[in-house]
Amino acid sequence: MKEANTSNIDGLKDFLPGIKDSKHPVPEHHFHAATGRMDKLRNIIEKYPYKVNEADSRGQVTLVWPIFTGQIDAVRYCLEMGADPFLKSHPEAASPMEAAETMRNVSEAHNECFELVKNAAQAILCKKTDGTSTKFTVNNVSMEMAPGY
Repeated sequence: MKEANTSNIDGLKDFLPGIKDSKHPVPEHHFHAATGRMDKLRNIIEKYPYKVNEADSRGQVTLVWPIFTGQIDAVRYCLEMGADPFLKSHPEAASPMEAAETMRNVSEAHNECFELVKNAAQAILCKKTDGTSTKFTVNNVSMEMAPGY
């Protein structure tokens, strides 16, 4: 498998419908997540935490975009900030878990994104009824779901 390469942002236009489409514009934080612009993504999500689960006009939520492009740090960050791996805001849109499963064999980076999302999903499914089990570890990195998740 080859590594995901998103250094050519113009090349993403063909892969990510809507990035430059004025009819179905992608929110700025989705673009930053898809392209791995972590400083800009952090600035937006820290100011507006609800945007981590916000859908675009096509129903794709924030976490789906870095999964599509194999942006491991952006996937990890979105999950740390409470992105829901099961969220599907439109019947035709992919949930992050579905997107990760579809993309997992594209590259090593995509496979690592799949593992991050899968582990987050398992942590949610295994959550204790008292709500205390929100911590999980992926690739020796300890993570915790955002409060209230």
